[in-house]
Amino acid sequence: MRQATAALNALSDVDNDDEMRKTLSALSLRQLELRVAQVLDDLQNSQNDLAAYNSQLVSLQTQPERVQNAMYTASQQIQQIRNRLDGNNVGEAALRPSQQVLLQAKQALLNAQIDQQRKSLEGNTVLQDTL
Repeated sequence: MRQATAALNALSDVDNDDEMRKTLSALSLRQLELRVAQVLDDLQNSQNDLAAYNSQLVSLQTQPERVQNAMYTASQQIQQIRNRLDGNNVGEAALRPSQQVLLQAKQALLNAQIDQQRKSLEGNTVLQDTL
């Protein structure tokens, strides 16, 4: 990002234009053609970099919504597990001990995922603040 900003600032440097004219006027046609090809390659690379930065920025900006959806879904699953463990679901048979252990493990996993998502949101906030 800093490199791109520096390159943009260099483009507006008037003193640099005079030096560039002197340098280019001394080059042969073949050297100028090679120079144009190199500049076009650099431009293509810069455009590719810009597209990548834009994609990352869009992903960064939409991450909070994706994280909130994931946290909401996990919270719903945790509530379903709690209801099942507490025997609050009407018409369901009592859980065997192995089923209880499995549900408790799923509950622990979902809680860990929610914690990880919260940390991801915190990191996203810090990253957006730096941009």
